[in-house]
Amino acid sequence: MSEIDMQQIAIERIKAGGNFFLGGKGGVGKSWVIDQVTDNRTVKCAPTGAAAINIGGITCHSLFGLPLSLPEEEDKYTISKRLKSTIKEGGITRIILDEVSILRADHLDLIDSKLKVLMCNKKPFGGIQIVLVGDFYQIEPIVHWTEEHHYYERYESGFCFTAKSWNFDCLELTKSYRNIDKNQLSVLESIRTRDKWHEKAVNWVNKVAKPYVIKDSNLHLCCFNRDADALNSIMYKVIKAPETKYKSYITDQFDGAKPVKDIVKLKVGCRVLIKANDAEAGHVNGDRGCVTELGDKYVRVLIDRTSQDVIVSYSRWEQFDYKVSKDGLQKVVKGVYNQMPISLGYAISIHNSQGSTLEDVAIDFGTGCFTHGQAYVALSRVKDLKNISLVNELDYDSIICDTLVQQFYEGVDK
Repeated sequence: MSEIDMQQIAIERIKAGGNFFLGGKGGVGKSWVIDQVTDNRTVKCAPTGAAAINIGGITCHSLFGLPLSLPEEEDKYTISKRLKSTIKEGGITRIILDEVSILRADHLDLIDSKLKVLMCNKKPFGGIQIVLVGDFYQIEPIVHWTEEHHYYERYESGFCFTAKSWNFDCLELTKSYRNIDKNQLSVLESIRTRDKWHEKAVNWVNKVAKPYVIKDSNLHLCCFNRDADALNSIMYKVIKAPETKYKSYITDQFDGAKPVKDIVKLKVGCRVLIKANDAEAGHVNGDRGCVTELGDKYVRVLIDRTSQDVIVSYSRWEQFDYKVSKDGLQKVVKGVYNQMPISLGYAISIHNSQGSTLEDVAIDFGTGCFTHGQAYVALSRVKDLKNISLVNELDYDSIICDTLVQQFYEGVDK
């Protein structure tokens, strides 16, 4: 069966109305399928602000009022005006929840409870169709160490497929539409799933990776945020040039995660990572380069990819909300975050690289990966594995794949 057929099957199953999980690694067409089933009775949301911005939706936490810690009994019956007006008064029949790999099981159960209370309906999720989208082979949900004891008394893992409310028809798309050769796809898949060939895949990565040479043009992917921040700070301080600061400004109410810092500090000569698309200016999200000029309201950057000087201006990131009108539910802009779409480009954490496509990457695994999916996310950020360099070789123990995830996918249609 062709992948186009599989996409059509996914669309038909979703339109049939049952609760549905659409899986697959990046680049297999999940977003296209979701676009085909989104209508004015559909709400889109995601667990993080960045993911919500990417799909033009809102965060699960803001829509459902999810707590930052373990839910309490009273949370089940706490229904915000926002949830009531968006879902019940808006006549919503479908909720699409993207990036579910980082949605905790207790939060999925809380969404189920809240919707049952809101809709006065004992059916799963109050009779609202839930469509979950994502890849459980990527980085897992965070359960803070202060919560672990109580959390794991109730749940087997952080993954939402271990939630008590999990009862979803599942399908995984497998064909990649990204420009990458079949051998590299096989290598990445072995590392993603930690299959019986994963050691050969690790050997291949170590063999074809470019020799590591310390140079400004490298973007380092680090296992820990602190390592990325430290490297950015060290490399930035070396530059003996005046500093210019760019301050953000917010219109209306923007309370989501911010894609860049509130104060962006730059110097001529520093390496940067551009975090927004601007076709007219000639740069895309993920472009890297060197700052050549700093203006009051612009930054001139020499882009590595094109060897062209481009003007980077303030960008706006919109946070959406939903309101009910006579025409049904409408998506409206709740707030706008305006800032220079630039961060220092010497290092970022592997976790923060999720969802990005990068070039000229040096991966610093340090003493080794420490969590499920970390090595796969790092390696899958690049279009060509032969273009990466390794600060230290990838070892077999860094290929960490939760056995519960492997077992889960054994029962998923492909």
